[in-house]
Amino acid sequence: MRKRWPEEVIEWLRQNAEGHSTAELTRMINETDLAERYGLVFTEKILHSAKSRYKIKSGNYVRAKHYKFPPEVRAYIKEVNPGRRASDVAQLVNERFGDGTCTVDQIRAYKKNNRLPSGYDAKFKKGQPSAFKGTRRPTRGRQGETQFKKGHIPANHVPVGTISKGSGYWKEKIAEPDVWRMCHHLEWEKYHGPIPEGCNITFLDGNRDHYNIENLKCISKRVNAEVNRAGMRFDSPDLTETGCNIAELRLAMLDKRKGNKKDE
Repeated sequence: MRKRWPEEVIEWLRQNAEGHSTAELTRMINETDLAERYGLVFTEKILHSAKSRYKIKSGNYVRAKHYKFPPEVRAYIKEVNPGRRASDVAQLVNERFGDGTCTVDQIRAYKKNNRLPSGYDAKFKKGQPSAFKGTRRPTRGRQGETQFKKGHIPANHVPVGTISKGSGYWKEKIAEPDVWRMCHHLEWEKYHGPIPEGCNITFLDGNRDHYNIENLKCISKRVNAEVNRAGMRFDSPDLTETGCNIAELRLAMLDKRKGNKKDE
């Protein structure tokens, strides 16, 4: 339970609160000996709470000035409002009645308070360019210290022709800024041209580090699946190539049988 303040202090507040803000009242009471006599501490927050607790009102209210347009301005706003934004209405009003007659915020508040919808459709239309198209957001604060500058070369940049291994395959950088291709694809195309659609380049000895042309073979994805299914992939390039040929033969025979059944 909160301890009640001495009656002398409460009475002092009632007599001096009228017409004074809490800040002024705090300064005034601290100039007396009440705090020392009763062992109290007076701050704005404490006095504000005490005034509320003991229902003491200062009557020191500052009312906001209500802005009201003259009748002719109100009539003109109503006339030009349909289909226009608040900024457009404010511009027309100031042109008609003189600069400083109103602000955009005043027009916006007046329209809201008097229920004057303009019917202006502010939605972007299909194909409408953005107002910020071609502009660049300005740099603020310390952003400029960390932003990349035009022509900046990152620390992890490597030149064209660099060979690196990733995801188990060797790859080569072929163009800037970051265009890479598999080394075994490049090696095959150097000797045989573009890889046919639907085909894979396989490593005959199963070692992805050996991407020399003698260890590469172009097979269809269907043949590749059959080689893997039948377990005909070996460490020996000759055996794997034989397995690829057997897979091609099996698939050809299967297609032949299906064709005969359709003919029957």
